[in-house]
Amino acid sequence: MRKQIGLIALLIGMAFSVVGCGGDSSDDATVAFRNDSTNKTVCAIWDGVNMGPLLPGEKSASRAANAGTHTIKWTDCQGHDLTTTGWPNLVEGHSYTFPY
Repeated sequence: MRKQIGLIALLIGMAFSVVGCGGDSSDDATVAFRNDSTNKTVCAIWDGVNMGPLLPGEKSASRAANAGTHTIKWTDCQGHDLTTTGWPNLVEGHSYTFPY
């Protein structure tokens, strides 16, 4: 019986170390993208994924994101870079808007 209780305690401990507790969730910040241009449609490339076109003056809906370092680059939505790649670092519990 003692071995079984010890094994259960060990398995619970292993589960918490893998899953985490508290601030280790995977979607613990939010991001949105805003096009401050008055005449260009742009696309945010977030972690290598095109977030879709933003018309001049448009802001995207907020979306969940992991805390930590990401990549962002702005394009003209036809594959031509408008900026170099940046590496923003998101902090847990905060919301961010990335302007072009």
